[in-house]
Amino acid sequence: MKRKQFLTLIFMAIYFNVCAQSVSPSTINSMGGQATIAGNVYAWSIGEMTLVNTWNAGNFMVSQGVLQPKDGMVPISNVTKNDQSISIYPNPATTEIFVHYQYPTLGTLEYKLTDVGGKLILRREFENNSTGTERISISSLSNGHYLLQVSFAPNSGEKEMRAFKIQKIQ
Repeated sequence: MKRKQFLTLIFMAIYFNVCAQSVSPSTINSMGGQATIAGNVYAWSIGEMTLVNTWNAGNFMVSQGVLQPKDGMVPISNVTKNDQSISIYPNPATTEIFVHYQYPTLGTLEYKLTDVGGKLILRREFENNSTGTERISISSLSNGHYLLQVSFAPNSGEKEMRAFKIQKIQ
């Protein structure tokens, strides 16, 4: 009887030791961190969550998501900013967006549309333009967030670059 109790205790000790093992997150996190508080592991990221999925199975929880960088200033030398020269509308959009630009001199306009993962969807370049409106069809894109980068390089002067977060709905 004592042997049976002893073996039961050993079995329970081994069982709880195995169950108590933890798996730490294996996440590459460029902005944020991780801390252990009262035996629990907390991980965080800095940015705007655009997609989050969480799955639970027993004692395990897995979360995945897409972070969009937090808006902020990015230092780029020799770039001017003129808020009145480029406008994007409508935003959010359903089927198309318009890029309206107006500059005092001729130059090259370029725009790039990318998804939140950085995959290039569309790129166009126009030379010797100073004023105009470009129509971009987004009807074939999935609902979500996209990044539109617009730059204007005048034939003489400094290059202007702007980035717009575009939301595709319906």
